[in-house]
Amino acid sequence: MQNPAITLASRLGMGAALASCLLFGALTGNAQATSSNTASKSITSSDLEALKKDFSTQLEQMKGAYEKRISQLESQLSGITTQGQSADVALRAENAALKAQDAADKAEKMYSSTLASQQITDLGKEGARFPWRELDDYTKDFEFHGMFRSNFGVNGNGGTLPIFAAPLTGGRFTLGNRNDTYGELIFINHFLQDDFKKEGVKFRTEVLVAYATTKATPNGDAKDDKFSAREVFAEVEGLCKHNPEMKLWAGQRYYLNPGFQSNNTDIANYGGYGCGIADFALAEKAWGKASIAYIGGTFDDLTSDGAVNPHPTYAKNNLVISLDEVELPYGKGLMWLTLSGAKGRDTAFRTELPCGCTIVDRYTSTCGIAAGLVHTAEDFCGGFNQASITAGYGAGSNLSSTVSNPFSQLNKSWSFMVSEAFTIQPAENFSVAFVALAQFSRLGDPETKFIDENDKKKGSTVIGNTYKNFKWLSFGIQPVYHFNKYFDIAVEGAIDWTDTKLEGGADGTLFKGTVAFEVSPDWSFSAKPVMRIFATAATWGDGFTGLVGGDAYKKNQGGYGIGAAVEASW
Repeated sequence: MQNPAITLASRLGMGAALASCLLFGALTGNAQATSSNTASKSITSSDLEALKKDFSTQLEQMKGAYEKRISQLESQLSGITTQGQSADVALRAENAALKAQDAADKAEKMYSSTLASQQITDLGKEGARFPWRELDDYTKDFEFHGMFRSNFGVNGNGGTLPIFAAPLTGGRFTLGNRNDTYGELIFINHFLQDDFKKEGVKFRTEVLVAYATTKATPNGDAKDDKFSAREVFAEVEGLCKHNPEMKLWAGQRYYLNPGFQSNNTDIANYGGYGCGIADFALAEKAWGKASIAYIGGTFDDLTSDGAVNPHPTYAKNNLVISLDEVELPYGKGLMWLTLSGAKGRDTAFRTELPCGCTIVDRYTSTCGIAAGLVHTAEDFCGGFNQASITAGYGAGSNLSSTVSNPFSQLNKSWSFMVSEAFTIQPAENFSVAFVALAQFSRLGDPETKFIDENDKKKGSTVIGNTYKNFKWLSFGIQPVYHFNKYFDIAVEGAIDWTDTKLEGGADGTLFKGTVAFEVSPDWSFSAKPVMRIFATAATWGDGFTGLVGGDAYKKNQGGYGIGAAVEASW
């Protein structure tokens, strides 16, 4: 009869060693299944095969070492007759088996983390603003992500690098058209990972700290730098056994804010404070994932683009209902409906407009509604295509969590925007990004206006009919030629046209062009980090005189700048 201790050692040791390989095989199989089912969101097959080969080699070495050790222990057991000695050797065999299992777990974490890192990079190339949220790496207890950009240059007169953007639009094409430093540091902590393995419940917290400069000059004063907590929230997943991907969250966070890669315009932006239910799968995901959230927008010194707000944004309450990953012809859709309400102000406030006018006005409590649809084709000529349509009325007219222009006729304001954008790579050495949008809106009309005695002494100007039917058309294209994996040249051409009916002007056309030589780590439009030197030039019509190009070109109808920049994300 075989010694029980030998049987125990053999089963524990060999089982653990074999489990290591089986575990790895299941892991790679799952990764391949995920890869094949997620269109262009996966790593390349060559990268996956390289990872498999590397880890297979490591696991085979581990398996051989522990099989040899267990064989030695079995030989020792066969020559032992006393029960005490047998138990001692059996314990040593069990410890060896546990070490084998621990080594397999570490190999699994290493493989999963490497795979997640590459998939996060690929998701970023597909236009995802927060790719790590689409592929949370729960093999880690702590994650560190972030982004930054830093730009500096000079204008034709030797002064600060100018910004060329159509007035009142809030958007611009960004290549060679920024003069700031902005960064975000994201800290994610996962809790109770051992319990997750047993119960499938995941807790996580996320903190995002943003930093921005307000003066892009060599002697900028540190007191003008701004810090802001843009995200501070907690989330739990797995509480619903029948819908394991459903999440509950509460706190401050970015929320429902699709945009463009080469233009800083937001299609919508509902970031703020609140709570919600996210990613509730409907009808076996046939209708995508549903989310519902209460969002309260309020003050923040920094805009979503990292610039400092020219005037405060006022609080607004929003109920946001959305469906994501909805199967549509030729792609997937994100759609949402928002109900909004804003508390009015009984006292006067002042709003400074880019034209130099000062509005002194108030607004009444009002409600509003907004809706939108974003269609994304992810497997599109080596990249993705994105089309959107949005509309809003009253307090919901700006498709934001805050009231950015609180004029007295806010309840009569409305907006409508359509856009088409793509980032493609039809050949290894050529990629291109394109954005076209059309916006039509009425953002308020301060028919009720007043000036108190103090305002009169300050010489405030009150104007009527500030905005009528605001029209904005914008087109931009950015082709990139890659000389090799690391060096490329990017050229951008853009046109912005506005018709604002603003007293004193601000109607016209802006033409902007940029040439940039870049260094980046891959053959891709979206590869990060990227370092560049650039030259930008712009020209505009009479209606924009004094409103484009900053102080350096306030009397001109054209200008240029040269500079250097860096962008990174991880």
